[in-house]
Amino acid sequence: MSNPYSANYSYLDDTFHQKCPECGKCNRVEVVKQDGHNEPEEYWCAGCGHELGRQRASNTPRTSIVDDCDCS
Repeated sequence: MSNPYSANYSYLDDTFHQKCPECGKCNRVEVVKQDGHNEPEEYWCAGCGHELGRQRASNTPRTSIVDDCDCS
C-alpha cells in the first residue's frame, strides 16, 4: 500500500534508448510514474511518429532524439 505522500508526487522511474524500426533514429525514452496513477501508455518516435511501444506510467513517456547512443 502506498502512503499519501507518494500518491501525490510523480517520479522518473526509467530512462532507456530505443531505435525506431521505421526511421532508424535513436530515441531516449523517459518513463514517469506516480503511485496509484499508472496505466499502459503508448509512446512514439520523436523523429517520425511511429509507435514504439507501451509502458506502464502515469503520463505518456517522453521521447527525444539522441545523436550519440548505443541503441539496440
